Amino acid sequence: MGPRKGMSPNGTGSREELWEKYFGPVQKLSESAQIEGTSEVPATKRKRADTVGDTAEPLEEQVTRLKKQLDEAYRFIAKSGDGLRAPESIRVHLDTFLGATAVASMIRNRTDRICGAMESKIFNAKKSGVTSDDLSKKLEEVLPDIARLSRMPEAESMKLAWDLVVDASERSWIDATGASTGYGDRGFDIPADLLLEHIAIVWKDTRPGWNYKQDREELARHRRQVGECLDEEENHFYTRTLALMKSW
Repeated sequence: MGPRKGMSPNGTGSREELWEKYFGPVQKLSESAQIEGTSEVPATKRKRADTVGDTAEPLEEQVTRLKKQLDEAYRFIAKSGDGLRAPESIRVHLDTFLGATAVASMIRNRTDRICGAMESKIFNAKKSGVTSDDLSKKLEEVLPDIARLSRMPEAESMKLAWDLVVDASERSWIDATGASTGYGDRGFDIPADLLLEHIAIVWKDTRPGWNYKQDREELARHRRQVGECLDEEENHFYTRTLALMKSW
């Protein structure tokens, strides 16, 4: 899918335009949902509840049993490694059940599987035709999950998301004898930079004592390494994030 009108293909454009392109519009809880979530139980439901008093104990036992089965199902899904592909109706509850650390572990495992499946082909690029460009495009698949992780309510969710983006960025680039670095057609770098920029903006106001200069130097070092093989106009490693952090 090509860039939207008014936005160049090299990643320029407003942060809002780029965010919507890669991660979709920001979803807000509707007023009706807020009202529904805080409304009193309707009279018809109260009346029905009053009529089942002598069966309350069996119902409580049934609810307890079903909850236990649901928890076991969540654990099984997470252990199987398919949690990230679960339908949204399941995923929203699965994330809450597992917590940010477990969700981050699933994302890291998926990153490992993607890299493990492609690295040997990259090191045999002459035969396979697979380059770092292909790995970069494949790793783009984990970014929506990382963006979702960054929105989880736990205090550590942003830090986990930052580390996952940086780790995937570093692994998306292979510069070694026998490997092909590709031709600069990298799908991962611009949305990854956009996600880091978003986290940095939030952290600046909400993370007291953040040593952003240390993180900034780490990002700059990696950008310089990649720049040895990419022209400056093709190098989108942390462009927006570094510009933001240097302005502080």
